[in-house]
Amino acid sequence: MAQRPLVVDYTIICDDVRIENNGKQIFIGVYSDDIVFSSFPIEKLLNAVVRFKANEAKSHEIVISAFADKERIMEGRAKFTIEKVGSAFATFPIPVMFEKPCTLTIKLKIGSERANILLKMQVREASPVPTA
Repeated sequence: MAQRPLVVDYTIICDDVRIENNGKQIFIGVYSDDIVFSSFPIEKLLNAVVRFKANEAKSHEIVISAFADKERIMEGRAKFTIEKVGSAFATFPIPVMFEKPCTLTIKLKIGSERANILLKMQVREASPVPTA
């Protein structure tokens, strides 16, 4: 079986990604389990950081989609160019509007391949803080 030219290694969801002067990326507000908000509805810009393993240098057409439960809430298309074999990061801004708690699903389609699920996370309301 032929090796796929581009494979997703892992995905991180965070609030922001910044780049230092030395080229290092800073991930701000990384979500590890659930995405928690104080109330709904909420409009938010999330970032999906995807680490790819590239088996050949080439360009890829990609489509990234976000779903709140089963409703598509975002879709974006891009051309992603791998300049050398190895690992590569790509950051995808994901503008979302959550009306209520839900399951957030992020899917990625590379070229003519079938879309694959990058991640699923619960979006929920914060538990009330007990008062003394």
